[in-house]
Amino acid sequence: MFCVFFWSEMNMFYDYWLDCGRPPAPVGFRATWKSEEHAIYLSWRHPSSSLPIHWYQIHYRSVGLWVPFLTVPVSTTSHVWRSASGGTIYQFRMYTVDSDGVYSQQSPTVTVDTRV
Repeated sequence: MFCVFFWSEMNMFYDYWLDCGRPPAPVGFRATWKSEEHAIYLSWRHPSSSLPIHWYQIHYRSVGLWVPFLTVPVSTTSHVWRSASGGTIYQFRMYTVDSDGVYSQQSPTVTVDTRV
């Protein structure tokens, strides 16, 4: 995200584009396997920041490349994923995204073992 600032000096106007930063990463990201429901419960907290956040995006992988699989509005702080397969190890990571499509740094990766 870039911000523009204007100011005047002796009737001369200047503008500068400054990097205003990325939105902050989500905090407290957790993933819990509930075998009796065959579901993974994902939860997180809103980061504290003055920068606007418009949605969250969660990626996962069981092997290989990361796959974006869930985008939710900023008002959401949890999700139940009922498409998980037992006998698999999943990893999840999460981002916040602002209205310009700028992504935060990723959250710490969380791992869920559905073999248990």
